[in-house]
Amino acid sequence: LSAVQLGVLSGTQVGAIGTEAVVSLNDKQLGALAVEAIGQLRGDQLGVMKSTQVVGFTTAQVRALGAEQIGAIGAAAIRGFATAQVRALGSDQVAGFATDQVRVLSVEQVGSLTSGAVAGLNAGLMGALTSVQAAGFGTQQVRGLSGEQIGALGVGALRGLGVVAVGALGSDQVAALKPEQVVGLSAVQVGSLTSGAVRGIATDVLGTLGSQ
Repeated sequence: LSAVQLGVLSGTQVGAIGTEAVVSLNDKQLGALAVEAIGQLRGDQLGVMKSTQVVGFTTAQVRALGAEQIGAIGAAAIRGFATAQVRALGSDQVAGFATDQVRVLSVEQVGSLTSGAVAGLNAGLMGALTSVQAAGFGTQQVRGLSGEQIGALGVGALRGLGVVAVGALGSDQVAALKPEQVVGLSAVQVGSLTSGAVRGIATDVLGTLGSQ
């Protein structure tokens, strides 16, 4: 089918396409699908798509995908998402990520998530982030994270946060840090905390800073 023909398919028709046919579609053909039909893509259809295919999705199509659909896309294919596509994701869609999908995100992709979208990262997904990925977080993204999310970061990932990002942490977020996370902070990171944020560190946890 040509891009024009694919563009007139209804959601029901799109949902009826076999996985063998889906594999044969190129990025331009996928990008031609009507936005209204995207929501009818089945999980097994999305699961067989490659990175070279999903890169063809327009931002409007990406926004039309449900959380379950996002979670059905293979990790390797997710890695193929362009930064503009990642930026189009909402918090409910990000909440649909599986840990293996999060683990393959590039630092550029992590940095492309909006401050609203990062709110969808649950504790398990936050814990899957590496130090390299966490380095992609900007100040607005960090401000969008809850204390629970900050507390779920691994020690290595927290250490990967840039000093400017650490400086954006509020007292409520810092109060959620575990002793091992505080100990894992570099001297430069500790020095970048605002006075208000430092007040959020519990007295017994504050005492662990000397054990670095």
